[in-house]
Amino acid sequence: NLKGASGAAREGQAGQDTDEPSEQGNNLPSGYCEIIINDDLVYKTRVKQYTSMPFFEAGTEVFIRDWKETVVRVVVRDSRLREKDPILGIVHLPLQEILTESSEVTRLFSIQEGVGFGRANISVLFKAVDAKLPRNMLGWDTGTVEVLKPIQVTIDPEHQESFALKSHTLIVSTTDSTEKIGSTVGESDNARVTWDVDKIRLPVYSRYSSSLTFDVGYKGGLGPMKGSAAALAIQWLQDIPDDEEVEVKLPLLVSKDVKTLRQNYVNEHAAIGHEYTTIGYLTTTIKIDSGLDPDHEKYAKSQARRHAYETYDHIEGQAIIAERNAHAGDDGVVDKKEKAAIEAAHKKQLLSRQRGIAQFRPYRTAVWMKEGIRRRMPGKKSSGKREPTVKSEA
Repeated sequence: NLKGASGAAREGQAGQDTDEPSEQGNNLPSGYCEIIINDDLVYKTRVKQYTSMPFFEAGTEVFIRDWKETVVRVVVRDSRLREKDPILGIVHLPLQEILTESSEVTRLFSIQEGVGFGRANISVLFKAVDAKLPRNMLGWDTGTVEVLKPIQVTIDPEHQESFALKSHTLIVSTTDSTEKIGSTVGESDNARVTWDVDKIRLPVYSRYSSSLTFDVGYKGGLGPMKGSAAALAIQWLQDIPDDEEVEVKLPLLVSKDVKTLRQNYVNEHAAIGHEYTTIGYLTTTIKIDSGLDPDHEKYAKSQARRHAYETYDHIEGQAIIAERNAHAGDDGVVDKKEKAAIEAAHKKQLLSRQRGIAQFRPYRTAVWMKEGIRRRMPGKKSSGKREPTVKSEA
């Protein structure tokens, strides 16, 4: 249901049968469901037109690496014409909590954190697979790579004279995000260069097919004189466990074809088909923070990723920002920046639940038009990255 009734039909009146929702009215939703597993949208049902009691005889089967760390979210949305589809409600299902007594659960769950209210009857069945995976293979596909300690490059003695950095610029990147570090360094000589950086956070999707790349001594350029790095260090994220600090020591490579080399896993087999030279090592400490966080918002370009992020934002994201803003006055003063952050968070909460100005349809249509025009702007290049595959009801 989208909104309560008034007068004699108001919810909770004496003699009212609250188990029988009305199928008459001009505010009936056209509902559909999305299934999100570990912050990745994996399944979407068909739309059931104009009913407050939609029935979906649909389901999907998904392989999960570690059921104790898996979170399933069933999102109920309302399909609307010339509007963004709002979230009617979300069912949050941590498998470790709901599968405590049985491998199969069928019961009613309340839908929350949306513009509507109600209950959903959901069945969850867990089928065990005899597979013992190493710790680093039990993580989530979506996360954030954190570089926690200074980045140090050490050049081997035999290469110190032949190798010279074109600049002290360092670029740290994943498949989805990039962070450029200026030429400020803690110490520098022919043998060693150190970048004293604060914590760097790089959002990543499809982490098991992504790498963390360090372009050392990057020198910019335009057109035919496009910039390049003096050396390269690669850490594939499949080797790093979730939520665990890991010190890495990566070989620093020099190659004539850096573009091809960065796409390969560097080991003894890579040396057969690629020419490169190891001139030293790069050391730092990294960590993979599993799941979505506010850093992913600007990278959620496709509909599947936008919907996954909106769900995360309703369940966790807005609560994290609210907790952060709650400490704005700890020093006794709320400055302009903190005040603006509090007002922005409040406005975002109103808009996400269609309160305030968002309760008027012309405003919601204008927002929908603005975002559609922005996505279709001429000259906007495609990222070229593969979008997530979402199964749908047949």
